[in-house]
Amino acid sequence: MLNRTLVVCVIAALAILGSAGMGNAAAVPGSNVSRPPLTSPPRDTGDVVYQFPGPSVNVDGMAWDGTNLWIASDGLDSIYKIDTLGNIISSFLAPNTTATGLCWDGQNLWCADGGTIRIYKLDPVTGAILDSIPGPGTLASCEGLAWMNDTLWNTNWNNNTLWWLDPTTGTIWGQFPAPGTGSTGLAWDSHDNVLWNSDQITDFIYKIDPVTGTVITSFACPDAEVQDLAFDGTYLWTCGWTSGIVYKMDIGYVVEPANILFVDDDENGPNVEMYYETSFNNLGYAYDKWVVYDSGGTAPDAAVMSNYEIVVWATGEDYTNTLSPTDTTEIGLYLLNVMNPGKLWLSSQDVLYDIDPVSWMHVGSHVDDIYCSQVTGVGPIMSGFSSQTTGTVIEDYADQIDPDGTSWTEMQNDSSLSNTIATGPPATPYYVFFNGFAFELINDGADRDTMMYRVINWLQTGIEESPAIETARAFGFAPMANPIRGQTFIAYNTSTPGRVALKVYDSAGRLVRTLVDAVVPAGTNTVAWDAKDEHNRAVANGIYFVKLNADEQSATYKLVLIK
Repeated sequence: MLNRTLVVCVIAALAILGSAGMGNAAAVPGSNVSRPPLTSPPRDTGDVVYQFPGPSVNVDGMAWDGTNLWIASDGLDSIYKIDTLGNIISSFLAPNTTATGLCWDGQNLWCADGGTIRIYKLDPVTGAILDSIPGPGTLASCEGLAWMNDTLWNTNWNNNTLWWLDPTTGTIWGQFPAPGTGSTGLAWDSHDNVLWNSDQITDFIYKIDPVTGTVITSFACPDAEVQDLAFDGTYLWTCGWTSGIVYKMDIGYVVEPANILFVDDDENGPNVEMYYETSFNNLGYAYDKWVVYDSGGTAPDAAVMSNYEIVVWATGEDYTNTLSPTDTTEIGLYLLNVMNPGKLWLSSQDVLYDIDPVSWMHVGSHVDDIYCSQVTGVGPIMSGFSSQTTGTVIEDYADQIDPDGTSWTEMQNDSSLSNTIATGPPATPYYVFFNGFAFELINDGADRDTMMYRVINWLQTGIEESPAIETARAFGFAPMANPIRGQTFIAYNTSTPGRVALKVYDSAGRLVRTLVDAVVPAGTNTVAWDAKDEHNRAVANGIYFVKLNADEQSATYKLVLIK
């Protein structure tokens, strides 16, 4: 028998009437919010906390899409989307007869096939093949898959090797031996930025350093001939080949309470939210999700939103029914909560096409449907940021948004017209970041991560007296996407203005690159590192340490580079 394997919220309402009531309710989040339950103290690593029969025997590939599991069965030549209780939501035929691995890239499903030795990119709704690349193995096996940022991982039990690949060409970027003798499953762990690898011969599951291949820890599989793996942000999932049982395993992580509410207010389909959720996950932000369409068209009210520090509200491709009068009122109540003023990121390309501005938006004037093929940061939050857009017709639907006397321009289009504004203390007690172009319009995933990081960081930490002066804040580094592949942005905080030294060292303590050696203002500053040394030479994969020295203080941040 050929054994195989695989891989595998919520900004809330935007509303106010200038002086509408300033509710201070602290209600428990509504039942429409999707949130995993908090756990008791973590169990021993590898303990099975739940299990159920899979859709068939010969269960092989697994993936997690942020909400549900995907299961591949080469016994039935099918791929199933199931909930965490084992109920089948949908299914379609696998691209060939031996589906052996799965992973999720934030928008599409990838399927390894052990018969054709190819890896297929699939439409998750129809199962249609969007692209394919050759498997890297030299023998008749192609097993588990994992997705890390824009890198695809693959393994197989014949070669017993872990590869990381270019998902567009199949080019092998690197490889190392698997720790066991019959490697079958993979999952990327965004919690610790590591790989999990299952082995059907040793019947062990290994936690692996993705740079060196070193085993960090391991434990026995819950079943014989364990196949693929999936990681849901807290728990590790696997499946038994012969039994067809799906297992949910405790690996020592505790569910973190979310401080972000992501409101998915796009009625045109399920695609737009993927861009936000991918960036949330890449940046390590815990969030809850409210899907307006799935809630009968009802958005969260001020009481629900007040349970979160930040609300991210996305209207997607809608150009009608973007925000209702109830929505704008409830958002306003949330923002003007006297005891706990709100923090809102409103991301939309057509809100001002659909409705007139309301007072909490702080819009001076606006023009619908201006062309936008590039966005450039000009304000203190997004200064230095620039990104191309997708080149689709959606470019024509961005709005020009000009600030009033309270807000300021943060971003412009390629014609230097304002399309993003922000407002915050001391002018207002609350924070609003309002972009009039679609976040999902940004071409590059790393650019989306950068924009999200900048906006969330501002909402969390704020700026002082005016848009040009940042507030003093805790010394050290702000959260960053990790591992990195190529250029990354390093954000650091200083409590007072003064000389700063920011340097990159390798794992042996040798200086690689001096990024900053200058006097900088207090607050958050950002610098790019292009993964090159002082002589402009690309550095090797590995672990690097960024050291910050300023004002007789120091801090160190670990970065993992995988190219």
